[in-house]
Amino acid sequence: GFGFTEGPMWDPAGFLYVSDETINKIFRVTSDGKKAEVISLGDPDGNTFDREHRLIDCASVLRAIVAVAPDGKYEILADHYAGKKFNSPNDVIIGPDGAMYFTDPTLDLVAGEKQEIPFQGVYRLDHKGNVRLLTKDLSQPNGLAFSPDGKRFYVDDSDKRNILTYDVAPDGTLKNGRIFGEEPG
Repeated sequence: GFGFTEGPMWDPAGFLYVSDETINKIFRVTSDGKKAEVISLGDPDGNTFDREHRLIDCASVLRAIVAVAPDGKYEILADHYAGKKFNSPNDVIIGPDGAMYFTDPTLDLVAGEKQEIPFQGVYRLDHKGNVRLLTKDLSQPNGLAFSPDGKRFYVDDSDKRNILTYDVAPDGTLKNGRIFGEEPG
C-alpha cells in the first residue's frame, strides 16, 4: 500500500516511522502491518531521531530539515545556507557529537523551483541552529553514515555511483576525502 518509501526509523515504543515520497506522507507502522498517517508533508525523505527523540525529516518540497511532533505538527530547523534556500534535503543522521549531518542534492528539487545554491552539499546543523557546509565534492550526495567509532564518515554519490569516506575532525569537519567503494552497473 505504499508508493516509494524512504527513511525507516524504528521507535522503541513499538512502531516504525516511514516516509512515502509518492503519497507525500510519513506513517507510523506497527509490527502487525497497520499504518497510521503522522503528517502530510510534501516529499518527505530521510528520517532520524535527534538526542531528544524528536523525529527529524528531510522535507524535500519545503527544502528544509524539520522536526516532526507526534501530533503531526512540524518545526523548520533549517532551510537556508548563506542566505540561499537548500536544494532538496535528502538524508539525515545524528553524528557522535549530537549534531545533524545531512545531504542536499537536487534529486527532488521541485520542477520549476530555482536552484539557489550552485552546488550539492553535505552539511552539519548544530543544536544552536548553525549550518556549516562540510563538503561540496559530490555531484548528488545521498545516503550517509558514520563508522561505529565516529572517526570516519561515509556518503553516497548517486550520480557518480560511488561512496566516499572522510576522516572526521573533533569539531565535525571532514578531511581526506577518498573513494571507499564504487557501485558500477
